[in-house]
Amino acid sequence: MEEYSWSKIEKKEARKIFNEAMQKECDIMIERIRDFSAMATSLQDLVGINDYLTKSLAKIYRKYDYRYSQLINLFALLLAEERISESDLEVFSADKVERIISLANFIKSRA
Repeated sequence: MEEYSWSKIEKKEARKIFNEAMQKECDIMIERIRDFSAMATSLQDLVGINDYLTKSLAKIYRKYDYRYSQLINLFALLLAEERISESDLEVFSADKVERIISLANFIKSRA
């Protein structure tokens, strides 16, 4: 695995992109829980909501890893999922952007 050094500006922008993407996923999850809750009429419905919440949170915690050694992979995944755009990456050095785009294309080709 390649190691990349992150400038102070890149670190600040990476944190911003990371936080915004994670918040968007959390917002989607919250909206779904609201919808599920509005329709809940039984204990079984509540168990389903709990299962959804537990699985969704576990997925978010696994996915959003803010170690610098993991950011290239995370941003590639987010780009492949269209949760961020290539224009979001303009703040990073060319080698990072190229790697992120390359990995995103690979992820898309495997989907």
